[in-house]
Amino acid sequence: MSKKLIFGHPSGLITLAFTELWERFSYFGMSAILLYYLYYSVTEGGIGLDPVLSTQIVAAYGSLVYLSGVLGGFVSDRLIGPYKTVAYGGGLILIGHVVLALSTGITFLFLALTFIIIGTGLLKPNISTMIGLFYDKKDSRKDSAYTIFYLGINIGGFISPILVGYLASAYNFHVGFLLAAIGMISGLLIFLTQKKRLKDEFFHPPKPLLKKDKEKLIKAIVAIFIFLLIILAIIAFIDLDILLGYLNIENITFLISFLVCSIIMGYFIIILRSKKMDKKEINNVIAYIPLYIGTVIFFILFHQNSAVLVWFIDTNVSLGWILPAWFQSLNPILIIGLTPIFAVMWRKNMIKTDTNKFVLGLLLAGISFLILALSLIFAGGRKIDSYWVVSFRIIITIAELLISPIGLSLTSKVSPKAFHSEFMSLYLLTSSVAQAIGSMIIWFYKADKIAYFIILGIIPILFGIMLFAFKSKINKLIDD
Repeated sequence: MSKKLIFGHPSGLITLAFTELWERFSYFGMSAILLYYLYYSVTEGGIGLDPVLSTQIVAAYGSLVYLSGVLGGFVSDRLIGPYKTVAYGGGLILIGHVVLALSTGITFLFLALTFIIIGTGLLKPNISTMIGLFYDKKDSRKDSAYTIFYLGINIGGFISPILVGYLASAYNFHVGFLLAAIGMISGLLIFLTQKKRLKDEFFHPPKPLLKKDKEKLIKAIVAIFIFLLIILAIIAFIDLDILLGYLNIENITFLISFLVCSIIMGYFIIILRSKKMDKKEINNVIAYIPLYIGTVIFFILFHQNSAVLVWFIDTNVSLGWILPAWFQSLNPILIIGLTPIFAVMWRKNMIKTDTNKFVLGLLLAGISFLILALSLIFAGGRKIDSYWVVSFRIIITIAELLISPIGLSLTSKVSPKAFHSEFMSLYLLTSSVAQAIGSMIIWFYKADKIAYFIILGIIPILFGIMLFAFKSKINKLIDD
């Protein structure tokens, strides 16, 4: 590994930040137009699905993207190490974007999304884990490093909706998807050509499977494959109409939610019962749980940005010459502007504990949704002015900076030594369960938008108050 420092940080941080920048360019660029591609008519270049169904598909897709991080953590920790896992993940993401760019129809759409889901699961948790491994647990530069990393994410997230949104509008959706693919190529090239800046431990699994464990894994995979074949054989004898009646998007998203919640609880139980844990690590994990729940609540609101709020902006906001996809760039550009301020705040320790940051972030997230409710009340059935959306985005972005990068840093700080990547995968599941829950409540948005925004605004405010009441106990467990 190169020992050269850039801005006081290992040069490998910059390599990973630029890799993530381009990966996020591809992800957010595609996400900025995906919902429109689903519900715009065929004559407009889309697929022509129902808007509610389209929004549920986007939310379920987002949930599965983060759920697949469980696979990424296992592959990295037990099989091939972080470097190869990230490289293979980037390759699969690239294939997915190319399929979107060069094909049409719902079948190829789901095929492309499958590649992106698996690829992001391999890449996302491991590149975040690699950042943390550049620093000791008590290194004061860690919060700053994750904030810089987060800055790279949001540079990509700012540029891509503008460019991809413009190309999709001026030409067609597939030209926009092609630009997203080019972004992923750029990220892969940086990652593969700058490997000398990375630590040696990135190239080996920290807890490789023993030979007997590999044999068990192969047997388990074969058993699952046989089970799926049996299920398919049974399905062949079932009335297709009855089967499709159960395989609707609502039931699928419920199953995803149940699966993610079960995995999360199972992860915590396995980690807390592990003989590899000492008392301090157990206390850290126990203190982490309420902050983890707070993160899930925040992400239920935040991930509305890529689902319900995309639809809301397209149908309820007076846009003028502005393309609806361009609103996706508001959040990243605000983060780019605010990140230096927050980096200084963390360096000067202006907000003393991570718990305080979470409490303030939850309060602001709730307020941002109450603002959306007010905008509809004052509009009286007319389209709202765009400054309401800008105000909402400013407040929820400040909340994001108080929770999301700090959550990444906290996860790295308290993660047990034996569960580095898997613990980061556990953190990324907050977004998975949040988007799965979001997909199940979209019907409520269609029924009553104002009540929808009010209820979603009140929940994080109440949880933030509760978190504040127990902050002393939480802080003591982390510090012990």
